Amino acid sequence: MVSPFGADAKISHEFHELARIFLLPFAKIRVIRGRKLRSALERETTQFQDQMQPVRTQVGELLRQGTACTHSATAGTCRDILKREAALWTFVDVEGVEPTNNFAEQKIRPGVLWRNSSFGTQSETGSRFVERIMTVVSTLKQQKRNLLDYLTEACEAANYGRAAPSLMPALFTLTE
Repeated sequence: MVSPFGADAKISHEFHELARIFLLPFAKIRVIRGRKLRSALERETTQFQDQMQPVRTQVGELLRQGTACTHSATAGTCRDILKREAALWTFVDVEGVEPTNNFAEQKIRPGVLWRNSSFGTQSETGSRFVERIMTVVSTLKQQKRNLLDYLTEACEAANYGRAAPSLMPALFTLTE
């Protein structure tokens, strides 16, 4: 019997199988990291690196296999990831770097929700304004600074030809 999807069904099955196999090592990362986080004793970075080496090797092998995939987009993605393979493991090599970008995604979420509910902007100038104001809002929120106070100070500075107030925390502001 011939699949109604023809070659696409084979590609789809191949892609899903490759994705399933590829995700297995990342499940191991969560287990290793979970043990590390739950451990009463602080593990050394080198121990974590040693535990991750087989996972790193397996992912590299899977990516190399993926470059030979018959689905060109999948093969291309695998090639692109291989070009940046070292960066994929920064969280293993650098203490304090998380393996996900959840923090960054949480920070841009308000902007994404705004864009989806307001139909975006109508010009490049509008897009630049939204990028900048969302950055200001997020930065001030992280620093627990008042947005209205900052914007008032910024508008007064613009009106009187003064330098705009800094978004840098006071700790990093250079003294003259």
